[in-house]
Amino acid sequence: MSGYSNLWYSIKNHINEVRGIKNVGYADANDSLKVDNRTMQIFILDVFLHEHRKKYGSGVFPLQGKNALHHKILMKYKWPLSVIREMSLNDSLFVLQDELILANLPEDAQRYLSHQEGTVQIAFDDLQEHEWKPTIAEIFLQVQER
Repeated sequence: MSGYSNLWYSIKNHINEVRGIKNVGYADANDSLKVDNRTMQIFILDVFLHEHRKKYGSGVFPLQGKNALHHKILMKYKWPLSVIREMSLNDSLFVLQDELILANLPEDAQRYLSHQEGTVQIAFDDLQEHEWKPTIAEIFLQVQER
């Protein structure tokens, strides 16, 4: 499996776990669609931030975890870091909405996602902070680079 595929399924399994949704046996179709939608959102965020880390991180300061998200928002809006660190994940995604699009991802990530897109977009009513686990992407996207 590619790094993208491993990342996709790791995110999906993590969301299922956080939400308490079974991913084997009988599963509610709407829940499955919601998980796929959230997986897509987190995948796009992870790949987007991976590209940001490559551009602005360094061996000494690699912008690990949420630091990449905070750095991106800081660069874009110049808000005080204390304000950025207090933002919820939902608010952070909201302020980056215009950049979290497929066109801003590498071509190979766009190709991978073209096989994952569903025609029906059903979303959870909320975004739980623990649905995003940045360390998942840091592992699998380094593998994708090789």
